[in-house]
Amino acid sequence: MAAPGHRQKCTAVDRALRRDLSTWTQLGSTLGNLEELRVLRVWLDHDKSCTWTVVNERAILAPLTQFSSTTNINISLSLPKLHPRFERDDYHFISTDQTPFNLHRRVRQRFHVLEDLRGDLQVLFKPDFPEFYTLVKDVMPSEEAEELERDGWRRGLDIGEIIDELAMHLVIFDNLAI
Repeated sequence: MAAPGHRQKCTAVDRALRRDLSTWTQLGSTLGNLEELRVLRVWLDHDKSCTWTVVNERAILAPLTQFSSTTNINISLSLPKLHPRFERDDYHFISTDQTPFNLHRRVRQRFHVLEDLRGDLQVLFKPDFPEFYTLVKDVMPSEEAEELERDGWRRGLDIGEIIDELAMHLVIFDNLAI
């Protein structure tokens, strides 16, 4: 379940998706007109800094899901990884065997451009899941670090808070070395 306030931060994502929904819902009939189409690769994301997990994948991908059941086209999807704290069975394809197409999860972009109130552009570093592996990438494989982080979230740990505290200690140690 999403944390309080989590969904409000990304309502712009929902509004943008609704605006483009009429075009997207025509996807099946449009693709059906492409008689020679054999392979379809789709890469989806949004351009906001909030987690991908706010997106209702099942609703957004419904036209593609319906189309895939009526065709022999090889369909592959690339979607950002889901944050374990916010993933929901009714919103997301948590298991790849729940989809009628090939599903690949990838790490989401970590740098976002934001415009402040004066119109100046700022670059914001805001990692989505997994966050932990950037700290331990030299010590363990990324898959292992991801599973460690996922397990921490399942046990109720706030991994973001732990990472912030570790980063603060690293800054202190770095300053002591100077």
